[in-house]
Amino acid sequence: MTTRAPDSWETIPYPGKPYLQTHPDRLAVIARLFGFRTREVSSCRVLEAGCGDGANLIAMAAALPGAEFVGIDLSARAIGSGTALARQIGLKNVNLIAMDLCDLGADRGDFDYIAAHGVYSWVPAPVRDRLIEVCAQRLAPDGVAMISYAAYPGGLVERLIREPMLFHARQFAAAKDKIEAARMFIPMILKYAPSSALRAIYQEEWNKIAGHADGFLLYDQLVEEYEPVYFIDFVRHAAAHGLQYLGEANLGEADLGLWGTVGVDPAAAQEVRRFAASDRIAAEQYLDFLRCRRFRQTILCRAGRVVLKEPDASALDGCFAAAPPYLSGAGGSNTGLAALDAAWPGFVPCAELHADELLLRLFASGRIDVRTVPPLLDGGGAARPRATALARVQAASGKPLTNLLHHAVHIEDEFTRTFLTMLDGRRTRRELVREIARRASGESIAPEIDRILAMLGNHALLRAGS
Repeated sequence: MTTRAPDSWETIPYPGKPYLQTHPDRLAVIARLFGFRTREVSSCRVLEAGCGDGANLIAMAAALPGAEFVGIDLSARAIGSGTALARQIGLKNVNLIAMDLCDLGADRGDFDYIAAHGVYSWVPAPVRDRLIEVCAQRLAPDGVAMISYAAYPGGLVERLIREPMLFHARQFAAAKDKIEAARMFIPMILKYAPSSALRAIYQEEWNKIAGHADGFLLYDQLVEEYEPVYFIDFVRHAAAHGLQYLGEANLGEADLGLWGTVGVDPAAAQEVRRFAASDRIAAEQYLDFLRCRRFRQTILCRAGRVVLKEPDASALDGCFAAAPPYLSGAGGSNTGLAALDAAWPGFVPCAELHADELLLRLFASGRIDVRTVPPLLDGGGAARPRATALARVQAASGKPLTNLLHHAVHIEDEFTRTFLTMLDGRRTRRELVREIARRASGESIAPEIDRILAMLGNHALLRAGS
């Protein structure tokens, strides 16, 4: 099946940003925990299907110069924008291609990591099938693929707000008019809905999307194609193409067996496992019913590969951990984990912390970061401070910044953003002070430079090394 990008894609872009759950190092860590070794991320090949303007992929390529990244998307406008940015910052390891997923062939080679975020449930059935087929055909023997999708039963709740918006917007042809109609109609329902229970449901759903950009509303909520699936049906679809379930990109969203399940009452989780009778797939589906889950970010690998039923904490011994002190919250209660507080923004070898089980729990709950290849971060003390070329361009353009941990960072202060554009690693701290004084008609930041650099380092925006 050949598809065509909607005309609106050329005028209303989908807002690009980094998605940590698609990062090859995140996928590599999850794979290790379940007994599966993937290729070293520093030299891997990555494919992103539906890459948009490449904001997610370009940030990865900037942080992993020895790896190769390929992104495909239907929108020529988005691909052109991303390609221009990659050239501007001098990246040679990323290739963004305007093409239909259905046309992706063997000439592109195999990939160690494949990511398709926000595609599966928002395309026609033949394209969904082709996406799974591409993963099966183009995945390296030790590769993994992360596919996100809308899930039932939570998808039923999301339809409560999506269907009225679609119905009201159907009378308008222009994308801008559809968006405006949708933004006006739901508040009317909230005002006049006869049932307080119904109003509460609508209000909760509207709160989640009301402040989002037009592109998000248009392509996630007002697109005609929207097909949530039950987890068990997604796993069956993958199995039909020779792929099997490995885990979830956010570890705490999966059933962790003896390790507990994040956000679920332990007694309820125990009941679920009793119902599932040691069937891992059935346990995941039961938990989706319990949570009324609406979205999954599932990792797949080739069928036949050995995958553990529960994460093995000892696999963390070959990884590295980091956390800001306010996130780890563990320094005072564990002597080993106090090293995380002291090292930030640096990473510490997990083996040196002697706390694998605790690290696993902290990682599953999102309180610490774990990598197989630690980013080289500077806390702000380098003699010649250096931000990435990507962050400097983003700072100059007024856009949110992507840091070296693949997180979006919002810095609104104009002075700080201007200062960041100067951090190319060529100026000493004294030279930075002089340059700022020259630009600001004699104003000096000497008393503030250490604080500003420490703040940028805390946000993981400064790179260590040459």
